[in-house]
Amino acid sequence: MITFAHPQKSALPGTSDSPDQWTPTALLAHQISYYRSLAVSLTSGGTGKPEPITSVIVTVPAWWNQSQRKAYRDALELQGLSCLAMIGEGTGVALNFAMTRQFPDFDPATGMGQKEYHVIYDSGAMSTTATVVAFWQTSVLPTPRAKTPINTTHVEVIGTGYSQIGGVTLDLGIRELLVKDFVAKSKQTAVAKDQRALAKLSKEAIRVKQILSANQESNVNVSSVWHSSAVALHESVRETS
Repeated sequence: MITFAHPQKSALPGTSDSPDQWTPTALLAHQISYYRSLAVSLTSGGTGKPEPITSVIVTVPAWWNQSQRKAYRDALELQGLSCLAMIGEGTGVALNFAMTRQFPDFDPATGMGQKEYHVIYDSGAMSTTATVVAFWQTSVLPTPRAKTPINTTHVEVIGTGYSQIGGVTLDLGIRELLVKDFVAKSKQTAVAKDQRALAKLSKEAIRVKQILSANQESNVNVSSVWHSSAVALHESVRETS
């Protein structure tokens, strides 16, 4: 059993937690309560009459095991919420993507037509998930006498992959490229060991990463890196002497 100390004076209703110790499930239930309050505030539509939320469909990481999913469901039940379904996070993004788009026709029975494939990336600070999804449409006449077919969009999750490579790894990789480029142009190898210079390059790497997330090119400005580095090295030498 894992518990966390908390200065709250009362335990969560419906749990056996002591007032000063909460389980991860109870903590998650409190977070869910806050999320539900945000969702309820959006249901009023300016009328001042919010609609209660009693049932939810939640997204979870695709690699979660049964114990993790059960803990999430228990947290929902502590808040009086009925869990209709748990779907992968990549699947949730795919469904949202498909709501406003058209896809090619494909007949699963005959294999005629084609599917449209996409890779959905979810990159956090320490990890990245990739979900391969196929989209297609079918047109079916609801009755033999019907003249207007019903178009249905299909979303098929082919697979999900996970790697411990996230935003921090990208920041460090870009910074390493900047260091190599700076050393190649200035011939000053000491910059790679100077903490103040590396801090400036790290800040520039984050800025470049954010620009490249929506663009193919980005300008890099590191003209003042070696100046600060030289000052730091000079001060270090002076203190040593």
